[in-house]
Amino acid sequence: MVIAARFRSEFEWFAHEPAASASGIAEHQLDQLKAGSIPEDLSSEEALAASLIESMLAQHTLTDAEYNAALQSLGEQTLAELVWLCGYYSMLALSLNVFAPENPLAAGRNIF
Repeated sequence: MVIAARFRSEFEWFAHEPAASASGIAEHQLDQLKAGSIPEDLSSEEALAASLIESMLAQHTLTDAEYNAALQSLGEQTLAELVWLCGYYSMLALSLNVFAPENPLAAGRNIF
């Protein structure tokens, strides 16, 4: 959701909003993510993941402190998955923005 919001990718937002809600992300938290902020009431792992994604998108890397905190909290496997997902969904959002296919999930709604 952080990537969808950062790229203002309506398709990604609509495609993943139901899964985010089903995983326990509340509507007010989604609204905050959509507005570009990390909700204060996320779980510690969710907040860390969102913060790491923001850093990767802004800096194209992680600082040593961020990397070490991620390793300690998430472990190497989960950090690797987060990096790969960040790269994949960033590429997808960019492609969707460039080619602008009609979003069948939006039904004429504009959320950004």
